[in-house]
Amino acid sequence: MNKVSAESADIFVAELDLRAFFELFPTGKHKLKDTKRNIKIGTSDYIKSRLLHKNPKFRLKINYLLHSFQVQEVSNMCHSIGHM
Repeated sequence: MNKVSAESADIFVAELDLRAFFELFPTGKHKLKDTKRNIKIGTSDYIKSRLLHKNPKFRLKINYLLHSFQVQEVSNMCHSIGHM
């Protein structure tokens, strides 16, 4: 295996899901933190819509499921009173 010498990715980058799962977002649209979205939705609503979508590609990708779980946990932690 080759040693990776690049900088690690920041989990708070707005385009993290596009960069990590480019095969799930071939057009580069409809990402989690989409600033062009007319109606703002929360993290849990976005993840729920991805997992309940008629196209099963999101719920069949284990790495995406684990990434979504981490994003939701970080979001919950940032909004909890214990974090304050």
